[in-house]
Amino acid sequence: MIASFTDTFNIDKNTFDRTGAYDPVIGVDSRLFVDPALLELSQAPEFDKARQEVESYFGIIIRLVRDLECQGDRRWRKAEKLLTFTEIRGTSLGYCGDGNAGSGIGPRLRKSILESIGILIDCGIENPTVFELLGVFEEGVGSDRISDLITHILRKRIAGYTERVSRKLGYTSSTMQYEGHLVPRHPARDEPILLLPRDILSPLPIATGMEDIDWVCAVNERVRSVINQYFPWDEQKIRLSKAEIKKLMLEHPEFAAGMIETYSTIPRHAYDFVADDTGEASWYRNGQSLARRNPLDLSMVDRCNPMDVARAVCKQFKHLVEDNGAWRLLFNEDESKPRTERYAQNLFLAISSTYCLANDVDIDVSPEPNSGNGPVDFKLSRGRMRKCLVELKMSSSGQLRHCVDEQIPSYLQAEGTNHSIYLLVQTGNEKRVESFVAYYQGLSPSTRKSIELIVVDARPKKSASKR
Repeated sequence: MIASFTDTFNIDKNTFDRTGAYDPVIGVDSRLFVDPALLELSQAPEFDKARQEVESYFGIIIRLVRDLECQGDRRWRKAEKLLTFTEIRGTSLGYCGDGNAGSGIGPRLRKSILESIGILIDCGIENPTVFELLGVFEEGVGSDRISDLITHILRKRIAGYTERVSRKLGYTSSTMQYEGHLVPRHPARDEPILLLPRDILSPLPIATGMEDIDWVCAVNERVRSVINQYFPWDEQKIRLSKAEIKKLMLEHPEFAAGMIETYSTIPRHAYDFVADDTGEASWYRNGQSLARRNPLDLSMVDRCNPMDVARAVCKQFKHLVEDNGAWRLLFNEDESKPRTERYAQNLFLAISSTYCLANDVDIDVSPEPNSGNGPVDFKLSRGRMRKCLVELKMSSSGQLRHCVDEQIPSYLQAEGTNHSIYLLVQTGNEKRVESFVAYYQGLSPSTRKSIELIVVDARPKKSASKR
């Protein structure tokens, strides 16, 4: 089962929120990131001058690369060491669905980064801020890796923040030493749970906006002048790949300087966790609240059978969405655009976990177990032998057939089970759904028995007063 930090340790949610900390869902990595551009805005005393510490760290790497004699020498190895890290356990951030530490930056990527930095130095660019833009121009570097590097640099501050907030909350459960501080211990593993201030987190770091090269051109003359040598910027929308941006940065110092200048002048605003436009921070409470307001009695099914439990929960999810107005949770505030597939998956996860917990069902609901062929969305299991997989897809996905032809069968084989439910959430795309349902009905009886299709109509409904 999944649970937030506050639910796991019975901490009052309102009291916790007043600390300014983010309440992580243990066992599910959030797609929130530590944004280096927000560090200087943090009200947490542990993060005072944290931005300067990060820039100082990057500055050391730049000086090492600037002064090295050749690749592989002492300075090169030291610079490599500063870029060698793994995702620190316990922050519940990033893309690692099974709770294990990530891979950090491998040897090839480190080499590519240091070579790029070396060329920029030769062009006169020695601003440490360029490291914060790696996700814009360096293949293989995304928001998660930048965030992992930042948390690696600031891990002692994070540990100190966690200890202070935990003490303020009166946390008295199991603890452990981490980076010289006493922090909460994970309830199921010998690893820490680390808390982070909300004001340094963002669903998409500010640097990601630099990928919108049209906007950068519009506000920075140096960038626009270089772009205009190769693309008619004033006449059409420009789409540049990371490789193209990197080429321009390495070949045109004025372009690189313009990118850094633009990034440095972007207004910094902390993410609004109350509005939570992405739903990244609200899916757990939304799903939990929805399930509690609409109880599900599982006493009529075999509560030891994962397939029976999964089918009952999926049908209840369908009922909530189609008949109780829960479709609104699957759309943005003005109901004009569906939320992401990930949000729908997490919402279902919160709902199913809440129902199983309320019914005292001895079924483990696990998000994204990785069986070697990629992650399935959910696995409901009882022991090693009794399992049911649930795959949720939005109707906007272009992988509807591929999922039933390739993905789910490979998951079933890897997990050693013949039971699965394909939960198709329709937010539009009527013709695509009709075509897929017709295709599914033409599959063999044995396939349809092992992959049960449930279509959930989540298309916006007009209220009776507006009809």
